[in-house]
Formats: sequence, structure tokens, C-alpha cells
Amino acid sequence: MSQTKDYIKLHFIVWIWGFTAILGLLISIPSVEIVFYRTLLAFIGLGLLLYFRKRNFSLGSNQILKLLGTGLLIAAHWILFFAAARVSTASVCLAGMATCSLWTSFIEPVFNKRRINIIEVLLGLIAIVGLYVIFRFEFDHALGLTMAIASAFLSALFTVINGKFIKKHNPFMITFYEMIGACVGTALFFPVYMTYFSDGVLD
Repeated sequence: MSQTKDYIKLHFIVWIWGFTAILGLLISIPSVEIVFYRTLLAFIGLGLLLYFRKRNFSLGSNQILKLLGTGLLIAAHWILFFAAARVSTASVCLAGMATCSLWTSFIEPVFNKRRINIIEVLLGLIAIVGLYVIFRFEFDHALGLTMAIASAFLSALFTVINGKFIKKHNPFMITFYEMIGACVGTALFFPVYMTYFSDGVLD
């Protein structure tokens, strides 16, 4: 029964990933603005939840800075994710995101100081076969695929980093500070976005 619940959760997460790309295509505002409003609402909502639950927001300046920095990775990941879907298709975007497992198979051993598991790498390489098949027929979407792969790398990176945070702090508190970092990072990116990308791929 427990295994069945895990499979249901896994399929639900896969469905959410797919739907997020489609949602990004349906929303008319640019990718950078989507991420800004998304993270703004997330940290305000979590802040209110933690406040009414009387949580202590103090984690130590060093830990908070690390969480805020991780938030910047999340912002970059989401911007690239939505932009990839915009300049290509939802399927190409998700195909690029499928490389996340391959990136994780290399990044996680480095962070945890263990040897690379060849089986994990081989399983991750299966996604590369899928990318090859798609790229043969979607060559005109090379930019979108590249952005999606970069987004997958950032996703793997912050997932591994979060794995260390989760051992020390409450998940809601982690997400709260990461959403602040993502929101502030996106806001700081706005001048660059308006100057170089407002009429380009990030729209």
C-alpha cells in the first residue's frame, strides 16, 4: 500500500511538471515577470503561515545567506524553464528537463564526497537518447532545448543543496527564505532583462 502511494505521488509530480510548462505557455506575461510574481506570492504566503504558527524566523545569518543564495539558483532555473517553453514547445522543454537525473548523478556524489554510481549515470543517459530522437526532428528548437538543459542542471544543483538544508531546518522555513532570494534576485535582474531581453527570448 505504501509503495502504491509513492507511485501515485511520483506520477502526480510528473503531471505537475508537464502542466507547469503548458501553463507557462498560456500565461501572457514574460517569463521573468512570471517568476517574480510567483516567488513574491510564495514568500508572502509562507511568511504569513509561519507567523501565525509562531515559528522562529532566526536561523543564523550564515544559514540565511546560503538559503537566499539557493533562491537565486531557483529563480534562474524557473526563468530558463519558462523561457525554454516559450521559444520552443512544452515537449522540447520537458525533454531538456529530463536530463536532471543525469546532472544529479554527477553533482550529488561531489557534494556528498562519494564515488559516482555508474548505474545512476547509465540511467541518466537514457534521457540523452530521448534528446537525440527529439533533436533530430526539432532542430529549429535548439535554443529552447539548450535553455531547458541549463534549467535542468540548476534544478539538480539546488535539489542536492536542499538535501543538506532539510536535515537541519523546517522545509517551510527553507522555502520561505529561498523564495525571498528568488524574488529579490529576479527583481535585481529586471534592469538587465529590460535592456537586453525585453523583446527577445525571455518574453
